[in-house]
Amino acid sequence: MTRRRPGRVGGFSLIELLMALVIAGVLAAIALPSYSGYVTRARRVSGRSSLVQLAHWLERVATTTGRYPAPSEIPPALLRSEGAHYLLTALVLDDKFTLDAIPQGGQSADRCGTLSLLQSGERKISNVTSDTSVDACWNR
Repeated sequence: MTRRRPGRVGGFSLIELLMALVIAGVLAAIALPSYSGYVTRARRVSGRSSLVQLAHWLERVATTTGRYPAPSEIPPALLRSEGAHYLLTALVLDDKFTLDAIPQGGQSADRCGTLSLLQSGERKISNVTSDTSVDACWNR
């Protein structure tokens, strides 16, 4: 049988608790920016898929009717991205269209800015905040 020393109580000391808090803080400081980057990229993927979905709808209508519909004829549900992180706009002129996904809210700080998709399938970016390539924004 072991005896405890009088005056010594089991548990954690203040120093041990402070060290655990410091380690947790350092891990959080490292993980939070990475997590934010992943969230931004996931929202960008949602905006890109909304653009492609709208382009497919326009092509189906043009195949059926022989012309692209006017922007006022586009269903409002197609002009929203999931989570409302992008505002979709359509510019239709005769046999060409340009679709834009404009970042909204927290997504407006995205380095890729506005994503554009042309009738020819060409992909563009505008309102970019840094040295960013179209490839990095559309394929990642």
